[in-house]
Order: sequence, then structure tokens, then C-alpha cells
Amino acid sequence: MEELPEPPGITAGLTREEREDEFLRMLSEGVKVRHAAASVALPWSNLYKKRAADPAFAKRWEDATRIKVGHLIQEAERRAMAGSDKMLMFLLTNYAPDKFKKASTLEISNPDGSLNMSTEQRASAINGILEKARAAKAAKAVDDLL
Repeated sequence: MEELPEPPGITAGLTREEREDEFLRMLSEGVKVRHAAASVALPWSNLYKKRAADPAFAKRWEDATRIKVGHLIQEAERRAMAGSDKMLMFLLTNYAPDKFKKASTLEISNPDGSLNMSTEQRASAINGILEKARAAKAAKAVDDLL
């Protein structure tokens, strides 16, 4: 694999394995692949090739990415709590979809799963959905009275 010249002070004296460890640490902190690779004087394309060929390295890369996602989630939660209503609703719809799912999503298909429907079939399906929604709303109203 092609080696880049070693940046002064960053990877001086480190073995290739140590530079790969540093690369993965940087990935886990959110640094982009190309930037992390350049910082440890390893060609990014070779790192992708190693990930494809070496299951242990691929697992470590995946673990680093999982840690990075955890940091992103923490930051999203911080922003949501700091007053971002959009971020807060996004997190709630993902963490508690049963309570905060979007009510505007609707998929209508034939019993066989196909989507080709005549106007009459679509109207019938929509009416059926509306009837179920009205019945559920009425049942909730009764429950609220009890």
C-alpha cells in the first residue's frame, strides 16, 4: 500500500497499526475519513480497501462509526433541550414512534400489495380508513367520559 509522507509531529515514530488506531479514534470523534487518513499519513483509499478485506478492521471501523453516531445523538439532544422544537420533535418521533409518529403518513394498496388502483378502489379504501378513524375517535371520546 502506498504511504504518504509523514506529517511532522502528528505520526512521528508511530507504526502503521498505531496510525490505524489513531485514524479509527479520529473517526469515532466525527472527523471525516479523508481528513483522518491524511492526519495519520495513510491513503484513505487504502483504508477503504483494508476495511473491505479485513473483517477485524471493518468491525473496528463500524464500532468507531457507532461511537460517532452516539456523539451526534447527544448533540441533537442537547440542541433539542436548548430550544430547537424541530430537533425535539425529530427525536421524539424516533425514540417514541408509538406516541409521536406522524399522522399524515398513509399508504394505500391492493390486498395483493400492488399500487395500481382505479379511482373507485382508491375512494373505497379512503372511505374505509375514514370510517375506522371516526370509530376510533368516537371510542376515545367514550373512554374520556368514563
